[in-house]
Amino acid sequence: MRIETWFFLGLAGVAATTATFGAASDFPPLNEKVGWLKTERLRGTLFHNPTVQPMFKRFLVRPEVAPRKPAEPIEAVGETYVVLLPDDGVVAAVVEGIRGVEAFPETIYALFDEAGRELSTGKVSPGKSAPIRVAGQQGPCTLLVNSGPALRNLARIRPQTQFWAVDVRSHAAYDRTPLHYHFLRDLKLGGFNLALIDFERLEDAFETEEGLASWAEKVKGWADYARQVGLRIMPTVNLGGSPAEVRAWGDSRPGLYIEPKENLPLAPCPLDRHYWERLYLRRGRVVARLSLENPYVVGYGLDPEMYQCWSYGHYMLSGTCFCDYCLGGFLKAKNLSLDPLTQKQTGKERYEWLRREGLYQDYDQYLEDQMADLARWCREELQAINPNLLLNMFVIEIGNWFCRGVARGFGREGVPVVNFCEHTYYGVGYDPQWLDRITTDFRNWGAYVLQGSAVWDLFFPATEPRFIAAHCYNLATKAQGYFYWPGDNLYRDWGCRHAFFNRPAYWDEYWSALVWTNQEIDRTLAEPGRESPLDAWEPVPWRGKRNRETGGWNTAEAVARIHREKAYPLILAAPTTLYVRIPEPAGMLTVAARTRGKGSAAQLTLLGPEGRKAASGTVTSKEETTLEVKDASPGLWQILIEPSPQGHFTEVGLALRAGGPYLATSPEVLPLAPTKPRGLIGYWSLKFYTLC
Repeated sequence: MRIETWFFLGLAGVAATTATFGAASDFPPLNEKVGWLKTERLRGTLFHNPTVQPMFKRFLVRPEVAPRKPAEPIEAVGETYVVLLPDDGVVAAVVEGIRGVEAFPETIYALFDEAGRELSTGKVSPGKSAPIRVAGQQGPCTLLVNSGPALRNLARIRPQTQFWAVDVRSHAAYDRTPLHYHFLRDLKLGGFNLALIDFERLEDAFETEEGLASWAEKVKGWADYARQVGLRIMPTVNLGGSPAEVRAWGDSRPGLYIEPKENLPLAPCPLDRHYWERLYLRRGRVVARLSLENPYVVGYGLDPEMYQCWSYGHYMLSGTCFCDYCLGGFLKAKNLSLDPLTQKQTGKERYEWLRREGLYQDYDQYLEDQMADLARWCREELQAINPNLLLNMFVIEIGNWFCRGVARGFGREGVPVVNFCEHTYYGVGYDPQWLDRITTDFRNWGAYVLQGSAVWDLFFPATEPRFIAAHCYNLATKAQGYFYWPGDNLYRDWGCRHAFFNRPAYWDEYWSALVWTNQEIDRTLAEPGRESPLDAWEPVPWRGKRNRETGGWNTAEAVARIHREKAYPLILAAPTTLYVRIPEPAGMLTVAARTRGKGSAAQLTLLGPEGRKAASGTVTSKEETTLEVKDASPGLWQILIEPSPQGHFTEVGLALRAGGPYLATSPEVLPLAPTKPRGLIGYWSLKFYTLC
């Protein structure tokens, strides 16, 4: 997916059909194994970063002297990471729920070992507490509290080990660790029932046996965790969206396009079966076999990267290939002379000749039919392994010959192809007339398609229920389902990029809106005909498009504007004193903070090891406050967050831009984090040889 891409619905060819569905609320025939698409409705998301790497090392040492008394607990809002050092192999903590949003009031937690493996999970209602205790641990463990649907919830965390710390490095540091699997649990708790996971970014050379085995192992890691939490997934690939996929083109037959890019690799002919074998089927068979042993692997997705391949020469302008294979096959099928193959050497010349001869529409239909045969071959190859494996493709609604052909071939009666529709991104959302029209197009093509309408958070803010919540709700209850995009944003920090109608839209608000949406969908499906607050949807009143020169949006300032508010790894809900250790030698300490909520304020103070004030300032919601000590002497520093007479105390987001990254409420419980000594660390003799 590329956010700068804008699509327009093309003209659709008409083919004979036996399908009988057409209205947005009419479902194509569904086999029992895929019947959940109607009984639950499609409630999915797509995310693009599935990379999981080994857990980063924590070089933490237990101090020699044990604490005299337990430290004060941490009261934090939203996603909080606490590092626990084991006592005789045991890690323990108590998590208490204090308050939560109405749609999802529970505090949630997950405990991970030193390698990032999940040890324990749970939910805690407000006013209740949950003891956590796991034995047999050697290294530092990580307690994650209130991620995903609980991002707005307040919890009290009381570590029961002698030494512990809050990790205030950027939450992005965890994005590629094994803790990333936990995102699927967040989705399940939030009411989603499907995750499209785009494995485009994996750099495995999957065209080799060794590379394919590595790719398969990484897909299986996500599939295993999906099974653990009960969330359906569809691994997804591209036809040329990454360097690894472009390398896999190999010696596939080159296409011929109207305006090829001479300085970029020319994409293969889209009707080349070797190309589909290498890019699609090779990985698809892995997914199909995995789906036999894991019922939560329900399908296999394809993002054809049509927009990205414009740069490669693929699907350019008319979206048509004019190579000898494509045009030659058409001429033979029509019993026409093959002279144009030698007389017309460029794609543009062949395109113009077809237009002059009045043959272009016939050529377009020929390519659609050929694409349908190729797509049918792919489907039969995969469904020979699992007859109920769902195939998914992006942007079928574009309606060019490629999309029509793939739609006809990928779907069959009982097992439709699932569309990830991008046209609904840009301010369309739930639009009964548009949805009826596109499902009628699917019927006219002779294609069995289940319409999954994607909603882009940028165009559907969470600032009011009538926007993202209502559109997703109506797409599920009055049509065939929705996809939220980009799913990657659902595991980001507390922050904000844009404001709508002069109100910032925070990522945690999207979680709250989507959780509420999914709960309302469940209620309406259980009680058909009930009235929901989300029945009242409205079109989003803007069609903004990014202005590359200004970085803003071509829309009224009163509707949408840039609102860059940084994310903070620790959000405190009460006055607190925290300690941070500055190791030898002296270093820089930079603390940044901001409150949330109009009229809120706090006082921020930094005290050195001797207790002397080094810096102080008032923290408000208007802009970030930064306190900096350039030569912070080694030792334990205090960070005081206190009420301010300039406003009421609500929540304070805190970040260490330099120093840390470990904080605690007592100097005695802070583990030691040894640093490498400066100066000469080692010596090696080097010998140089001259080859004659």
